[in-house]
Amino acid sequence: MPHGIALYVDDSSGSLKVLDLDSDVAIDDGSGSIRVEHVRSLVIDDGSGSIKVIGVAGDVEIEDGSGSIRVEQVGGGVTIDDGSGSITVEDVELDLVIVDDGSGGLSATGVRGDVINDS
Repeated sequence: MPHGIALYVDDSSGSLKVLDLDSDVAIDDGSGSIRVEHVRSLVIDDGSGSIKVIGVAGDVEIEDGSGSIRVEQVGGGVTIDDGSGSITVEDVELDLVIVDDGSGGLSATGVRGDVINDS
């Protein structure tokens, strides 16, 4: 388990749901959809599949090969490194950093910090 993480999930394929957990969460997933709601902080490393994140108290970091990404209601900052797929981000207290967005659209609303697109 990575240091400082209360829940670590390592999954090669299949759908994952993590709901209502007052913990820091790290997910390493090969493929399949991921849904995370109401956690303290979140790190996702995903090969492919859709990702939906709602209600994170702290920071969110996502590295994704392909698939759509939707992130809503984040109390910290959001960093996304995405190979392909649409990215939708709503209601972020701090900065939104797009490290890479290979292909797909980007929609960002309600970001109270800076929107930094390095792609």
